[in-house]
Amino acid sequence: PQPIIKARLLVLLSGRYGELGDTTARTDLIRRATEVLEGSDEPVVQLQLMYRLADAYDTLGRDAEAAELLRRAAPRREALRDRLRPEVHADLVKVESFLATAAGEHRRAIGLAEAALRE
Repeated sequence: PQPIIKARLLVLLSGRYGELGDTTARTDLIRRATEVLEGSDEPVVQLQLMYRLADAYDTLGRDAEAAELLRRAAPRREALRDRLRPEVHADLVKVESFLATAAGEHRRAIGLAEAALRE
């Protein structure tokens, strides 16, 4: 299948593994989906996958990897802001805010949520 279709199917499958509680397989499938789209012309989907993968890393307790991925993804989110549907942007901010809370960065988490409300 085309890369975008393959990536979406990998994400679909990752959800099924997540429902079974296999967070390791879930994370691996999301990572594979991101790799499938590397170099593609799907920057919004790539961004969504980066946030999904950061959330999956956090679930596994891989906090440093989650933080590094968000560090790389946040500038992309801002660069793509005009191309993101409002609900997609809200979902990305939600993930970033939750991960900031998980890292004990409560003020940052609040700031992210408040900034999103002002937009």
